[in-house]
Amino acid sequence: MLIDITRSIGVDTVDYPGDPATELEAVAMVAVQGYMLSRISASLHLGTHIDAPAHFVADGPAIHEIPLERFILSAHVVEVETIDAISPRAVEQLQILEGDAVLFKTLNGELQRESYVEHHAYVSLETAQYLLEQGAALVGIDYVSIERGYDEDFPVHKLLSRYNVLILEDLDLRQVKPGRYTLHCLPLKIGGAEAAPCRAVLMTL
Repeated sequence: MLIDITRSIGVDTVDYPGDPATELEAVAMVAVQGYMLSRISASLHLGTHIDAPAHFVADGPAIHEIPLERFILSAHVVEVETIDAISPRAVEQLQILEGDAVLFKTLNGELQRESYVEHHAYVSLETAQYLLEQGAALVGIDYVSIERGYDEDFPVHKLLSRYNVLILEDLDLRQVKPGRYTLHCLPLKIGGAEAAPCRAVLMTL
């Protein structure tokens, strides 16, 4: 069974403060021009998206340089009933194998989607360090940033990016039960980009 865990761009997109606003506009309509054509203007960090290491590492790989197999991997979905920091205790019982993804389902799924909410669940630096030590290759969360709200130092992004760990943000995990899955999250192939939207899907084992 496939479970779509992607946010719909233009429907429930939440822009990170300071990023360009997401705008989806109809340029032509079937009833007028005989065809439909749309235009989008946005940051590459819109909706469900992947951050490449190049986002915070000057010589880190960009999206188009990452091998395809990095986007298809075994994943743990971990449910944490918090709206604050996710501590290492949430993942200490997981049997994380080298190359696994860890996705956090939190109370972020209940937040309003009209605008960015500063107080949301996030991955603590200690948890990021633990996942790195266990060999996780991708870390994801169900909100627009893996960081604490308005933390402009971006410590988690910098740590994970330095060690080539991918970051998957703004997932929709509301209908997903905790457990093991296969994750498919292939991003748009944008040359030189530090991030790209993706269609994220879980496959039951």
